[in-house]
Amino acid sequence: KVELKSAEPLVSVVLCFYNEQAFLEEAIQSVLSQNYSNWELLLVDDGSADESTQLAKDYAAEFPNRITYLDHPYHQNCGLSASRNAGIKKCRGSFVAFLDADDVWLPGKLRFQVDLFRKHPGVTVVLEASLYWNSWKDQKKTDSMTHVGVAEGVYKPPHLMLSLYPLGVGAAPCPSGMMVDRAVLRRC
Repeated sequence: KVELKSAEPLVSVVLCFYNEQAFLEEAIQSVLSQNYSNWELLLVDDGSADESTQLAKDYAAEFPNRITYLDHPYHQNCGLSASRNAGIKKCRGSFVAFLDADDVWLPGKLRFQVDLFRKHPGVTVVLEASLYWNSWKDQKKTDSMTHVGVAEGVYKPPHLMLSLYPLGVGAAPCPSGMMVDRAVLRRC
């Protein structure tokens, strides 16, 4: 496992974006604001045609040892799955966390999830609830917390796969609420 001169495991954050100039900076800032400091951020451009490309390049230039800009050959739009896979290939961390370009993290997200991996050494995936902020644009709408569709706990495979959507009826986690052991992720 690769680490950046720290007793803390390196977390690779994969943030894919396509024409997200309205939200991208806030998403990046939520990573910069984490109270867990041993992370790298991979900004994967899926062929954006707006200012988000330059914004991502500017952040990578400002934080060259922490933030990396990636895109597909010829700046093609290849889709979210291909973009996530491109980011995963470049990850150096022990763990991989995903952040959608229109999402933000609370400052303790990375610390909390890394601590769960430490507390439960056999665990390979950590999933958490997500707050869907519906009132940001329309104050008449309410925000909603979506919990992962099983009781809090440690589960052995394939329990979660069979219990959560689409194979089960339980709510699936938002990708931005996941952290995965990199070795397991690469095997899958």
